[in-house]
Amino acid sequence: MADLDVRSPVRGRADLGDDFLPKPWPKYVGDWPRLTGRQEPAFWSGFEGDETDGDVAANIGFEVGHRCMPWQWWSLRKILSRLPADEDGFRLWTHPDCLLIIPRQNGKTEIAILLILLGLFVFGEKIIYSAQRWATAEEVYDRLIEIIEAHPWLSDRLNKRVGLKDGYSKEKDRGVIEVRIGDEIAEVRIGLRTADLGNGLTKLDRVIFDEAYKLTPAQKIALTGAQLAAENPQTIYLSTPPVHWLPKYRDCHVLAGLRRLGLARSSELFFAEWMAERPEPDERNPEEYARLLKAARDNPDAARQANPSHGVIHRQRDMDREKRQASSPDEVALYCADYLGWGEYPPDEQDRPLPFPLEAWRDMTETAPVLVGDRVIAVHRSLDREWWAIAAGCRTAGGKVHLEVGYLRRVKLPQVALFLAILIEMWDPAAIIVDGRGPANVLVAKMKDLGFEVLEANTPQMAKACGGFVDAALAGELSHVGQPILEDAIKVVQKRELPMGDFVWNDAELGVPQWTAVTLAHWGTQMFSEEVGESPAPAISRDVQNLDEVDLLEAAF
Repeated sequence: MADLDVRSPVRGRADLGDDFLPKPWPKYVGDWPRLTGRQEPAFWSGFEGDETDGDVAANIGFEVGHRCMPWQWWSLRKILSRLPADEDGFRLWTHPDCLLIIPRQNGKTEIAILLILLGLFVFGEKIIYSAQRWATAEEVYDRLIEIIEAHPWLSDRLNKRVGLKDGYSKEKDRGVIEVRIGDEIAEVRIGLRTADLGNGLTKLDRVIFDEAYKLTPAQKIALTGAQLAAENPQTIYLSTPPVHWLPKYRDCHVLAGLRRLGLARSSELFFAEWMAERPEPDERNPEEYARLLKAARDNPDAARQANPSHGVIHRQRDMDREKRQASSPDEVALYCADYLGWGEYPPDEQDRPLPFPLEAWRDMTETAPVLVGDRVIAVHRSLDREWWAIAAGCRTAGGKVHLEVGYLRRVKLPQVALFLAILIEMWDPAAIIVDGRGPANVLVAKMKDLGFEVLEANTPQMAKACGGFVDAALAGELSHVGQPILEDAIKVVQKRELPMGDFVWNDAELGVPQWTAVTLAHWGTQMFSEEVGESPAPAISRDVQNLDEVDLLEAAF
């Protein structure tokens, strides 16, 4: 071991050949005649070390009737790899941080259970296992108790004491198990990710974040901060791939950041990701990329490539049923993440390109446009359903589309509907538009009760609106009054790529709904506004952020 270069990654991509888990496998892995899934991950990075403890964990699984599949055994060996002993004889983990990303229904929870059993009964660790949902955490707790109670060589070591008469307990959304190792007490706490889950633990050896797609920076720090006093701490992240624009995955930025580190082969991080083969995006030829993507999605071998437990836990019929039922772009993206491992991750904030150059936007500032034709109104809402934005568009005598935000406020639905009704009576707009799949679509029924029709733009229309908006901006075919709230939005808004290669904005997720509002106003003006004659120019207002101090009927439109 002394000659190992522990800082050099030993693998990077899949297709490792015959040297990946060569047979014969040990008895605690055995044969899996029904197993058809590809065992090696599509991408992985790790560092060399002594992997004996991984064999110990897999053997414990064998002894309690939970035999590892080859990929699980391999993962345990990498997670539990140790560096050569230091001058004091102490052997640190090779990978203090470990990340596994794998499609659902493959058995990643088995890895967590074996790590907990090893930590409790062999190493005497203080462990926390947390999940986003109590159902996930409770399943782990119940399975651990079932294993321990079924084997006296485990149950006899439970720390039965006052306040914990069985050595374990479960209450509400938390479970605890204590084990006596000589004079020391090992403990695992299992529960929801709350700030107080680690309270009272002065030495926290191992933290396991399951469902890591829903891990916020504050939740991560609250638990990993308790590891500072541990001699050899380790943090393990387990997750299915996210689709970052869906509400369920809005907190996937920690996971996305760790994945970027893994793909970059960051030092001291073990990273493994299973997925089906996927073509590289080609922005120059989106139609061809969309064709290749569909072919990869329909590849009959995709399930085997993405799911290492295919044929045992993962079933083809379940995958086929989900595929048939996925019709909308969001459903297709979720299917691809859950069953093919094709996660959709938010870009790194430091590398995120602007939708178009900021100077190009500033060059289109026009404070006194001559408007010709009917106005179009567009409404959008933030994903947290707090902030509403109303924008308007109108053609100009110079052949451009003038855009302005006149309403950006944290209000309730009735207040928005009232203001919109007054605006409609004043302007008689050519159209009122919302994103049909966005959180502002509740306006449709509300405005219908008031006698007004609101158009719901579907996903293909939203994609055309967003693409057309960028094209118009790059061609200088827009005008605006230079409102700071729009310039601020340019700096944070992101494209959300759709399965067919086009895109929509994710501004509602980022709390800048004004961006999609002006995008829809531009599209609606092109679609519904006729150049019928000169209209009064809008009142000039460059800043509508503090609308509590503004007479809304005089807002800039």
